[in-house]
Amino acid sequence: MTETDSPARPWLGFFCGLGAALCFSSGVMLSPTVFANGGNAPAIVTARLALLLPIFLGYAYLARRPVALPFRARLFALSLGAITACQTLAIFTSYRYIPISLATLIEYSYPLLTLLAMRALYGEALTWGRLVAFAAAITGIWLALRVDFAEIHPLGIALAFTSALIVGSRMIASGRFLRTSDPVRLLIHMQMGGLAVALPVFGLSGSIALPDGAAGIGALLGMSALSGTGTLLSLTAIKLAGPSRTAMAQTGEVVFTVGLAALLLGESLTPQKFLGAGLVLTAVLGLQFLRAKGVRPARPADGEL
Repeated sequence: MTETDSPARPWLGFFCGLGAALCFSSGVMLSPTVFANGGNAPAIVTARLALLLPIFLGYAYLARRPVALPFRARLFALSLGAITACQTLAIFTSYRYIPISLATLIEYSYPLLTLLAMRALYGEALTWGRLVAFAAAITGIWLALRVDFAEIHPLGIALAFTSALIVGSRMIASGRFLRTSDPVRLLIHMQMGGLAVALPVFGLSGSIALPDGAAGIGALLGMSALSGTGTLLSLTAIKLAGPSRTAMAQTGEVVFTVGLAALLLGESLTPQKFLGAGLVLTAVLGLQFLRAKGVRPARPADGEL
């Protein structure tokens, strides 16, 4: 489905997008259990890739979706998967140094980074609405980052920003790819590309540390299951509601993560941090609304259903 397609069931798709955001946030909440039981970020990255690949292949089989890609498209998708594995490693490693809620806020600067990149690469217009949203998000991140660096490691902030840069780059690249290809095929090849990097790099270096005990293994499996469920819900949302509405719904991940981190992990939710999160969320929603408002359904050609 492209941006110009008319959504089939927008509200159902929107709630699928919210469900995807909740799955992603819930999965992140399990990462401290993995770390506390001896697991590490390379183990999380490798397990998610290895466990989700058969899920996506099964989905493609049941939905009768083709999997093969042309050679150049296959190389592109595999490369995108390798880069995504690096992004996942960066964000989960950042959780070892800074609070999860703060890392999520920083990572959600990626729509703004995407906006600037699109301006630099393709000359996309910077309207007043987009500039206001950009300023609001920068202010929100600044408020959230007004912390004591004696307690919060700068490396964690750098890793979260690195993740945001990779996510933004991936969105631009995959958006151009998906104009002519199926998102399920892209995801399958991305999983393969990520595994092709993770298994030799992490495996041969001995850097994979699996968690001990039932709690640690259960958390690792739960993270993978929630990630797979969230991804499938996200794909369903795109089909039912379109990409823009899905992106708007999934900004709920910021709210879910900040709220769950305060409720389940005991992370502080000061008025300053709450205001910063609100500004970031408002800015991202605003950008998606402006984007959706500019999209018009395409008129079908003669003879097209």
